Order: sequence, then structure tokens, then C-alpha cells
Amino acid sequence: MKKIVLSITVSVIMLMAFITTSFAQLPLRVVVNGNRVNFPDAEPFIDDNGRTQVPVRFVSEALGAEVSWEGSTKTVTISQGDKEIKIVIGKKGLYNKW
Repeated sequence: MKKIVLSITVSVIMLMAFITTSFAQLPLRVVVNGNRVNFPDAEPFIDDNGRTQVPVRFVSEALGAEVSWEGSTKTVTISQGDKEIKIVIGKKGLYNKW
């Protein structure tokens, strides 16, 4: 179950990247399990390349995962149980430990 939740999280983030810039004027909403995700300090947006950017912390936490930030390496770690995903800012791809 936990593997499915983390897979869905990553899939949602990747799928949101395919939204075109024609929707740039619309306010973006993220819904997890029927509940709207609130973003208290940073709102989702579509960048100049047409990619949807969402604060990974709030989406991950809405899915029940824990998120930590290592500033010195610019690495976000998303973990749920024994599952872990690491995202390094500025690098393509993910590291996952299943």
C-alpha cells in the first residue's frame, strides 16, 4: 500500500508537468483523496516551459509521507515507512529506495 501511495505521488507530480501554458491563468488546485491541499507559503504554478510546479512537501504530507530538507546538498527526502525518494534540486531524475 505504501509503495502504491509513493508511486501515485511521483506519478501525479510527473503528470502535472504536461499541463499546457494555456491554463496558466487558472488558479491551480491539488486534491488528494477528495480533499484540497492547502499551500500556506507557496502556491502551485506553471513555469515558462509549461511545467507545473507544486510544493512537494504539502502534497507528500497529504499522502501521509514525511518530508525532510538537507540544505547543504539541496536534497528533499520523502519517506513513508521503509520507502524513500530523494530529489536533488537541479538534477534530473529521482533516487528511490524500495
